[in-house]
Amino acid sequence: MMKSTKNWLKSGLFFGLLIYIMGITNFPFFNGPEITYQRILIGIPICLITGLAWGYIMKIWISKKER
Repeated sequence: MMKSTKNWLKSGLFFGLLIYIMGITNFPFFNGPEITYQRILIGIPICLITGLAWGYIMKIWISKKER
């Protein structure tokens, strides 16, 4: 049980970090808006919550698939 908890947390945080990097660097490059400190600071909690939600949903989906 403990290993499962760590895995979804790690994968969720990694996914959130990936989304954060993509959102801060790549998307403004294509769309044209400036990279500001406000966008950087607002992006951190949004991507953190999104990544953890994705990790938890994947944990539930995989555990249902194994049954």
